[in-house]
Amino acid sequence: MTDYTEEDRAHATPGHFPLVGSDIEINANIMGGDVMLRVNKAGVLVFRVKLENAATAMTSATLMRFSPFAPDFFFKIGDSVEGLERMRRSVGM
Repeated sequence: MTDYTEEDRAHATPGHFPLVGSDIEINANIMGGDVMLRVNKAGVLVFRVKLENAATAMTSATLMRFSPFAPDFFFKIGDSVEGLERMRRSVGM
């Protein structure tokens, strides 16, 4: 397990967030108006999500309409192919 310290975090690349005391890293960047989030465990990509148009300007009213519908996804690292297929179907993929 990699042990990241607060000093490591202070010198980290922007958009790169190692979680102190773990081997987990979160990377975020903007591509056009989209936000890409990636989660690595021990250097291996285990989760990736694209939030379309998340970096575009929105009114407060528009943002408030999203809040009650913000999805909660539960993703188990090391899940079976069947489990991953169930998750994909639940989000319409």
